[in-house]
This record gives sequence, C-alpha cells and structure tokens, in this order.
Amino acid sequence: MIEWEDRPRWHKIIEIMLGSFLGIGLISYLTINTKMPLMVASFGASAVLIYAIPKSPLAQPKNVIGGQMLSAIISCIIAKILGVTWISIGVAVAMSIGLMMLTNTLHPPGGATAIIAVWTQQEIGFVINPILLGSVAMILIAKILALLFSKYIYEQGDKLIKGGRNHEDHHRGA
Repeated sequence: MIEWEDRPRWHKIIEIMLGSFLGIGLISYLTINTKMPLMVASFGASAVLIYAIPKSPLAQPKNVIGGQMLSAIISCIIAKILGVTWISIGVAVAMSIGLMMLTNTLHPPGGATAIIAVWTQQEIGFVINPILLGSVAMILIAKILALLFSKYIYEQGDKLIKGGRNHEDHHRGA
C-alpha cells in the first residue's frame, strides 16, 4: 500500500472523483453523441493532475492548455514531414518537452499527446479539436467545482479561485 503523508479525507477523494468523472464524462459524452473526436488518451493523465493535485504547477490552466497545444502543434508538423517512424515519435516527444520547458507550460500528458499525434498522423486541426476544446472543458469543470465544493484553492498565475468551504481547514489538513 502506498503511504501518502497528506492523504486527503474521504470527502476530498469523492470531490476529486466527481471532477474526473465530469471532465472525462463530458468529453466522452460529446465525442459519442456529436461524432466529434474530442477524446484522446492523454486527457486521462491530465484529469489526474487537474482534479487530484490542482495546486501543482503542472495542473495550471496555462500548463494544461499550453502544454497540450504545443505538443499537438509540433507533433502534427513532425508527422507531416517525417511520417510514422521510431525517430519521428522520439523527436516529437523530445521537441514537445523542450517547447513546454522553454514556454514554462510543462504538462506531462503533453508527451502522450505527442505520441498520439504522430502515431495516428493527425492533421493540424487536431490542435483545436480535440486538444484545445477538451483541455478547456476540463479546466472549466475544475474551476466550477473549486468554486462550488472545494477546500483547495485552484491557482492560475497570480489569480486565486477560492473554493466554497472554510479555507483555513485546508492548511490544517482537514
């Protein structure tokens, strides 16, 4: 069993699960019912960061949206130029990491997005749909849940979105 010193209370775990369900559920619902391909596997990893550790720098809106989009852009270009090879996939992930680090938008699921974009030879439209639309949807759900239910503070640069409960409890680990 993994020991987690600051393991959240059961109600916090339920909030995290609710956020993940709503974020991935919305994207899945829209994908299935509109026949728009909004779902990519890397969103599962984004959901872990966004909903379970929202204060992480890797889970901030600029990181989620920027990291995913930069990874998608460079990888679509690489797929177009180099096709699908072990080299193109490696270059796409490496370039994605480099660009995310240069722009301070590091978001680890962007590495998975890079693999997906090259492996499936995506066109540049992939950047908008599903990457931008899906990332924005998950961030909006996280912000709404933070406002309604959460004890944590969802950070966005210098702006703070305070949750709906007593914020002093957060610092005591309640």
